[in-house]
Amino acid sequence: MKEFNPFHTDPVNQVGQVAQIKKDNVRFLGSKLMHRGHTCFSFDPVTEKIEIVLPEQQSVLTKEGKMAVKKSIVASKDKYYTFALNQKNAEKKFKRMIANA
Repeated sequence: MKEFNPFHTDPVNQVGQVAQIKKDNVRFLGSKLMHRGHTCFSFDPVTEKIEIVLPEQQSVLTKEGKMAVKKSIVASKDKYYTFALNQKNAEKKFKRMIANA
């Protein structure tokens, strides 16, 4: 027979105790498929700089029971993001975004 220990916490119960992340400066951009060989770029309109964004990689378990790598990008609220082959093409895309906005 198992004894009851009130100070023992299960890992399942600890998940509910994790503090929630503030979502003020994070927004969901939607899911976009990245073309092979393309890079994600961000543009900050305040500093007018274009930077390369590296995706966060997580290992996930698929429905078939296989391991796969999931890549995601955490977006900042005050930046624009696009996928491009190189920085020159990214500049053209950001110029079109700003002109159409």
